[in-house]
Amino acid sequence: MSAGFIIFLSNTVLAVILPFAFLTGIFDTCFTTLHATILQKTDNHIRGRIFGVGMLLKSLGFALGFVAAPLLLEVLSLAKMVWVFHGTLISASIFVLIFAAGMQKKGKRLSQSA
Repeated sequence: MSAGFIIFLSNTVLAVILPFAFLTGIFDTCFTTLHATILQKTDNHIRGRIFGVGMLLKSLGFALGFVAAPLLLEVLSLAKMVWVFHGTLISASIFVLIFAAGMQKKGKRLSQSA
């Protein structure tokens, strides 16, 4: 989804923007649906708190974006700002995936040696 935002917000060619905007919207909708579905599967006694914390984090993210975006737009172009925000998200996601894979391998090695 972030790669789609980078591509269509960093581009000026309409033939590139329209399909990537459409695909990014599809991926954004799929993510939102998947996220809500995963949250719905939590136990009843903590579901309300999970949704509350999720909404708080989402609202804080939007608020931070509304504060940070105008400040960054003063020194960067729109394309560069999109690269900074979405590039950071992509990099953090890759880091978490690599870290989780390493932890999973470490856990398997520990369980085999015990």
